[in-house]
Amino acid sequence: MGFQLRNLEDLDGGTLKQGDEVNLILGAPIGDLIDPLFGPFEEEEDIFLAADDLNWPRLLAKLQCFPSISQAAKNWKAQKRNPEFEPGFSGPLSVGKARKIRIWVWKVVPE
Repeated sequence: MGFQLRNLEDLDGGTLKQGDEVNLILGAPIGDLIDPLFGPFEEEEDIFLAADDLNWPRLLAKLQCFPSISQAAKNWKAQKRNPEFEPGFSGPLSVGKARKIRIWVWKVVPE
């Protein structure tokens, strides 16, 4: 694999910069599907995160797109978006004004 999977809790969201891409895997990843979904892996700086119990507002607050979970939830609700992640692969979602980042999400559906 051309990336390192890290726990979301280990990420300092303040280190993200304009143009970064965040790849999030929710649940136990199926190794054979990572390359087709997220590849090709050309940059060593690809950010891959794993998490289990998470929703969009909590993720956006952790990535410091919003100052708090409640602010993220308020913004998400105002846009009439579902706060829960949908099963399957989705993205990219561009978030932020001053520091726009792109987020790709794979919520693994157990077989």
